[in-house]
Amino acid sequence: MAVTTTTIMPASVVTAYTKDFLFFQDLETTWAKMFYANMRKEVVGGRELRGKTIQVPIYTGMPEVTDHLTESSDVTPVSMQDAYTSITIYEEGNVLQNTRFLENIAAYTDVGAVAARMIGKNMAVRRDKIIRNAIVFNVTDTVYCGAATTRATLDASADKITYDNIVEAVARARGRGIPPLSDGTYFTIYHPCLERDLVALSQFAYPAYYGPNVEMLMSGDMTNVMGKKLPGEKYRFGSLRFIESQYGKVFCGAGTPTQGATTSTAAVAAGDTVINVANATGLAVGNWITVGTVESSTTAVPATENVLITAVNTLALSIRGAGADGDADDVGFKFAHGSGAAVVEAPNVCALPILGPESAIIAFAADVGWEGEVSLEWAPTQLPRRFLNHAWYWVGGAKLIDKNCVQIECATTGNFYGNN
Repeated sequence: MAVTTTTIMPASVVTAYTKDFLFFQDLETTWAKMFYANMRKEVVGGRELRGKTIQVPIYTGMPEVTDHLTESSDVTPVSMQDAYTSITIYEEGNVLQNTRFLENIAAYTDVGAVAARMIGKNMAVRRDKIIRNAIVFNVTDTVYCGAATTRATLDASADKITYDNIVEAVARARGRGIPPLSDGTYFTIYHPCLERDLVALSQFAYPAYYGPNVEMLMSGDMTNVMGKKLPGEKYRFGSLRFIESQYGKVFCGAGTPTQGATTSTAAVAAGDTVINVANATGLAVGNWITVGTVESSTTAVPATENVLITAVNTLALSIRGAGADGDADDVGFKFAHGSGAAVVEAPNVCALPILGPESAIIAFAADVGWEGEVSLEWAPTQLPRRFLNHAWYWVGGAKLIDKNCVQIECATTGNFYGNN
């Protein structure tokens, strides 16, 4: 016999639950918020567009006029030009399941409110990273800082970000005709570990001022800075708006190694605070190491992480890390790593894509919409209403328009625990 799912919760409680979900989803959104608010082409599947892979027309403009009109001759017509790009959409979702006993009787805390916050964050992070990864893993026009020509040759002593790199990347974007925001600026989303290198630039002589223009500093007039701040924006520098986010892209340990790379000689579990390595030469207390496979240009490796060495005992390294999920006092590894895992001391590499409203396209299904769906339902069971599902569901995808993006990659002296 089929069991019909239902909920006995009043509509007002469900509404409050949904508000909690949306509030915490919004707090964790940067990439998605920026593109949804500013993109000029909204692609909605399920209405006029059908299929898992959606074909979207991109209009690239008319041929440039290069000569004068001839008085006695007619003008030769030209054709419109367009191109198609494809976006593949996927189902996304997750579920927390609690028992009725826990929800209504055993727990001292409001378990439902906590669940709403957790799944709101879970959905937001997933969607943000879908959009971010579609961009940073697919850009082909890269400004490498210093003398580096590849990500792996970026060195923290010589290849950190400079004002020249910012100006070059923005000039490249303008020269290629990448559409900017309405005020003529572009934006980039960066990780907080880059902050120390940004404010160390000599051009940041007055970091207390938001977005100073050189001419305004010269005249002392800081009362009429044009334009409004975008959500999360900290600086406007060289016609580029810098938006800070925990999910600004960092390739952990992807630069030039400081020491020879080694490997682990035994598996470690999430939460462990010691890792044994094949060679500890040059590794010392205070060094940061990256454990796990370094991300390539096209492949994200979510389980690669940064940890800090706190003690060295021959080949045994004591570490401090982000800690395993589910333990507030855990300061060990966030993830488990098998024997033979790569261990390298190398600088992190920050990716700063130079973005405008037409740098990427986001597609989503009309059925669930941009915000996705949140549901609170009893799971079908033989004895009804014993397990309550807290779930989110979204259908969508993102695609970089490669000709509309330039990316800066730089080594950084900044570090952080875990990964991003």
